[in-house]
Amino acid sequence: MIKDNLRIILLSGSDFSPGRALYIGKALESLGLEVTILTHEPIYQKGQTVYEDTDSLKARILKIKVPFAKALHSSLLGRLAIYTVFSFLAFIKLLKFLNSVNVVYSRGPHPFTDFISVLVKNLRKGIKVVSDITDLWPESLTFMSENLFSKTLQLIGICLNRVVYKQCDYIIVHNRYFKEYVWRIYLRGQIERSRIFIIPHVIDTREFVPLTKIEAVDHLRKYLDDCLIHQIFTKVVVGYSGLISNTIGSDILVEVFKLFENDNRFIFLIIGEGPLKQKLTNFVKQNNVRNVVFAGPFPHKLMKYVINLFDIAIITSYHKKMIAPSIYWFPKKFVEYAACGKPIIFIGLSKFVREKIQKYKAGITIYPFKINGINDQINEIMQHYSEFSTNSRGMATKEFDYFGALRIFQEILKKKPSP
Repeated sequence: MIKDNLRIILLSGSDFSPGRALYIGKALESLGLEVTILTHEPIYQKGQTVYEDTDSLKARILKIKVPFAKALHSSLLGRLAIYTVFSFLAFIKLLKFLNSVNVVYSRGPHPFTDFISVLVKNLRKGIKVVSDITDLWPESLTFMSENLFSKTLQLIGICLNRVVYKQCDYIIVHNRYFKEYVWRIYLRGQIERSRIFIIPHVIDTREFVPLTKIEAVDHLRKYLDDCLIHQIFTKVVVGYSGLISNTIGSDILVEVFKLFENDNRFIFLIIGEGPLKQKLTNFVKQNNVRNVVFAGPFPHKLMKYVINLFDIAIITSYHKKMIAPSIYWFPKKFVEYAACGKPIIFIGLSKFVREKIQKYKAGITIYPFKINGINDQINEIMQHYSEFSTNSRGMATKEFDYFGALRIFQEILKKKPSP
């Protein structure tokens, strides 16, 4: 049995929003647990737009201020500084909970939050540490730079991960390909394979549901101007939401815009923030592209309506090299798009995402080097739209429903901490 008074501290630094941490917190609360989330103000999104959607959470959310975070974030040294400062301040906060916490749930940045979690575990026996790894750090540093300094940091980071991960009681990853990578690179021979669990990105499919454009616009009218509303109702809306960054291949959107700049059937609705947004905005302005519109960011509680403005949803994930973060990537937006019944166009390399889309016929997958074929792919979706939409929603209810994760959480929480 799980103790009713079990207290969990969830550590989650984030560039854009707490994202998965909010879903995890909600799932843990539904098991009758007391949850406190330690996080910081997102780099690319105003804090109030992130935390407005926590009305359904009882969790106490403690936001740590990291000075000059946005200015520092564009460089490798800057990111190291942000992660170090956040982790140090989070560790100080954790010490205040030392005598009352039962589980420290580490969402990253890895291995920083894992390291301080293990420190706390060593300070008081009986604390369980769970590391939830959904981003490959330091491997993702390749997206920022491939110079000698970056490669050196990656080698150091991989060595640290190997030391820290084996000290965690349990590891959670979000797909089976990711699990094999983490096991092969970091944990083989160091812990039992049974200590690695798979919990995909989950969603409450009662909250994220397919809506008509009329219903979606009614909830968002004060955020949308009349011109955009007219285009939403009269054109095919191809939408993109989330982080706009070369770390997830968002720059390929420029190539998509070029292919459709004279096609008046479509409007490309881009929702989000990130380091690459200015580049996309500049391209649209300089080339007088009329069918691309930028909006948002929106509070996460409104995303269930924003996504329903889309007819088709785009996800990007690639790098010019076949590196691990691209191959094993699984974005949270994939789950949200599917729950809203949107046919998905995936431009990228991720084995997991490609596999799910093809299995359920929930959309189209395109390799980045074959982007010129996207016009035919969109036409195929429009010809069989109802089928793709139904399949996408079905994929979400079968694979990513929020309640599917509860059994695994219960199993982990019932287990005793490792020695």
